[in-house]
Amino acid sequence: ARESNLPAEILTLADLARQNRDPVALLTAIERAFSRGITFSSRNLVRLVSIASDLGLTEVAGAVYDEAIRSHPRDLDLRRAQLGYYAHSDDPALRARARDDILLELGLVLTADRVSVPEALDDDLLTLWTVMLDAYHTDGLHADALRMTEAMFERFPGKSHAVRNHARALENAGKSVESLLK
Repeated sequence: ARESNLPAEILTLADLARQNRDPVALLTAIERAFSRGITFSSRNLVRLVSIASDLGLTEVAGAVYDEAIRSHPRDLDLRRAQLGYYAHSDDPALRARARDDILLELGLVLTADRVSVPEALDDDLLTLWTVMLDAYHTDGLHADALRMTEAMFERFPGKSHAVRNHARALENAGKSVESLLK
């Protein structure tokens, strides 16, 4: 039998692996694709990530995302999807990676004694900041999250991202949100 060498054929094998709940078949298909240098669109790479996640292969999903970024380094949507995946991962190391990578991506500086916020962040970047805060809260880093939301709230008081996330950080830190209502 002829082995699969086209992206569509590999994706068909991956879909079958998902349907059959067969992680070994998925690993075989992905290994075949990457060892042969088969090129996938960013959308199809995200599909492979989804299948790996569905089968509980967190490390494989992360590796596919890493390959996707190597193959499509200028694809911001792909990069943000990767960071979101890491931020919401069950793996604390991936959440830490997401926090560090998103801080760099946003140009935020968080040290023991200060939070430096860029002059401007568009709504897409503020959404990415929200994703990063999810990782802080998941890992119980409420004090750092609160420090960042205070700085963002001061810089962008009219942005709903800043208001909502500051209220959430205050609640998670056990503080009153009444000051936001004034």
